[in-house]
Amino acid sequence: MALTLDEGSCEPLARRFLCSVSYSGAIAPVAIRWFVDGGYIPAYDNRSFVGIGCQPTVRYDIRAVISDATGASVEYHTTPVCRSGIP
Repeated sequence: MALTLDEGSCEPLARRFLCSVSYSGAIAPVAIRWFVDGGYIPAYDNRSFVGIGCQPTVRYDIRAVISDATGASVEYHTTPVCRSGIP
């Protein structure tokens, strides 16, 4: 079975994105790395669920790269706009 991205999402809340990824078929060890606007965020290493702060009305480029022991990798990518929290 090969590494597969099952699901990825980034829900925009007030000044924050709640992002998650799920995968299957990986051979341990598995690494998950998160990138925001091209910058690698080591504090989020190996987390399948993260909260990312943001500035209202700004569009962000968010990526999660999942890799396993075989060298296989899959990527989740989205470009959501940050919400202000004002209805």
